[in-house]
Amino acid sequence: SDPTSYSSYIHADLADCYDRSGREDDAIRELQKVIRMEPNDGRAYYTLAQIYYQTGHYDTSSQYLRKIIKLSSDKEWVARAQDMLREVEPYGDSRAALDAIKGGHLEEARKLLSHAASHDPSRISASVHSNLAFVLRSQNKSEEALVEAKKSLQYDPNDKDTIYTIGICYQDIADFDQAISWLQQYLRLETDSKKRKEIEELISNLTADKIKANSSSSKAADYFDGAVEGPTIAKWELSRFPLKIFIASGNGVKGFRSRYPSFITAALDTWSHASGNKLSYVLVKDKSKADLTVDWISEPI
Repeated sequence: SDPTSYSSYIHADLADCYDRSGREDDAIRELQKVIRMEPNDGRAYYTLAQIYYQTGHYDTSSQYLRKIIKLSSDKEWVARAQDMLREVEPYGDSRAALDAIKGGHLEEARKLLSHAASHDPSRISASVHSNLAFVLRSQNKSEEALVEAKKSLQYDPNDKDTIYTIGICYQDIADFDQAISWLQQYLRLETDSKKRKEIEELISNLTADKIKANSSSSKAADYFDGAVEGPTIAKWELSRFPLKIFIASGNGVKGFRSRYPSFITAALDTWSHASGNKLSYVLVKDKSKADLTVDWISEPI
């Protein structure tokens, strides 16, 4: 009966048996008994940390590992705790970030992934930076996303999803040569015929965009002269402001991307700011009430 000089060993062995048979709750209870008898037992804290990690309780696992580092005089257990902590904390942050992404909480996900990345190198460094690149691009921060995606490739050079992300980020910033190069690299790794066809089509479109971007008309100081060459020019009385803008859905339109509407609002904001807010606008959901409509087409104008 407890306590004896060997009670802690008995409870530790019981905990090990329970853990091996899938009875985690019983194992935890036995290990807590060990800690009450031996408050500085590094093995007990470490085993508790492992059980909580395996059952998805990452914060609790981290707490026990930190207790080893703080309390144990055994250098071996301290070193093992430090090594495991470098795996547990980024993994917990990464899992929480994925939940945040699914819930649409991108800024929360960004913070979690940035914290996870602070533990580099870890076994999940590649996925941490790849997911961070995805989040940053979703926040319209494509240049920052490029930095993270390239860090991811340092840990996993042949991850095709990350390579694809890099290509798309270069597309976002209109670096057509780099976009085409990275997407061609992606093609060499992708075996799915449907995805290959989509990327081949995208590369073709980017090649056409590159030609247009290099044309003489695209290098003019501004587009005013070109805009007034058309047969009609839209004009609005000052009393009509703020202009009512309707942005149509791009669902079903070939080549449409979900981020494209944000480009329209960004352009409108720039337009408004440059005019000293004289040219103001509001978005409307009813097309019939709009002064200006934005529609999406699959063919270049």
